[in-house]
Amino acid sequence: MSVHRLLYVVLLPLLLFVPFASAADYLFPPFPGAELTEASAEPATTVHQVMTGSLKKIGNEISPEASVFVRGLRTRETWSVPDEHRTSLIFDYYAGRISEQAVTLFSCAGRDCGSSNFWANSVFGERILYGPEQYQHYLVAAGPGGYFLLYVAQRATGKVYVHLEFISDETQVNLTPEQLLVELEAGMKVTFAIDVSDEELAVLAVALNRIKALSVLIVAHDSRQRGESVADAISRTQETAAALQAKLIKLGIASSRLEAWGAGPLMPVDGVLRPRIEIVLNQAPLVSRPLN
Repeated sequence: MSVHRLLYVVLLPLLLFVPFASAADYLFPPFPGAELTEASAEPATTVHQVMTGSLKKIGNEISPEASVFVRGLRTRETWSVPDEHRTSLIFDYYAGRISEQAVTLFSCAGRDCGSSNFWANSVFGERILYGPEQYQHYLVAAGPGGYFLLYVAQRATGKVYVHLEFISDETQVNLTPEQLLVELEAGMKVTFAIDVSDEELAVLAVALNRIKALSVLIVAHDSRQRGESVADAISRTQETAAALQAKLIKLGIASSRLEAWGAGPLMPVDGVLRPRIEIVLNQAPLVSRPLN
């Protein structure tokens, strides 16, 4: 057998089974027959608004009923599905894959989602997603590493598109005073570990000293310890928050700009209680007194 004949016999089976991209290269295995239209991954963390409610028209503006702000990296994929026109079938396929990794926070279908034009152009920045509102579907889910977004729409031509996003939920590692202020003023909760370090408190103090009009809530969360009641856990986390408040006062922050709260185990995230400290912009005077 010649060398060329030998190479042909050995390599041909390999060439036949080498795909241009495997399913592992995508957020989820694509719907049968789906074709990738566009994919991108952000090189740096930025702040993203994640819609957790329908879009409603308020006055002359369209706004979400609910949303959260997340700082992280975003990965995006847009697919076309040329051979299937049942948007509900395609949506169910991807929703099932997402449910294996995350908990659904909100989903909607048809006109209940709101303006398709706004979803396509303002939320996702993909004009090819715009189509009749009765065929659109949206889902957002939270998992251990971040948020999954799914939007399925049908164009007026009948062609169906699927848009997927994953936004990582980055921890406050190497957070600068500038980043912290951006997140607070955007309405985000700045989260630290329950045993927040002195270095992290120093960064927070620098940020608060730059804009002295800002007031914040210091909220401590933690699960119950062995033999501890809910009330005891709330009291303990109140003490944790108060201790951090005292440290910030020593770092030059006026006590009138700080409120310490203990939430104990009452506020899990995505069904999981994560011990943490949250710094929240105090945008209005509180009616009730801090827990004690």
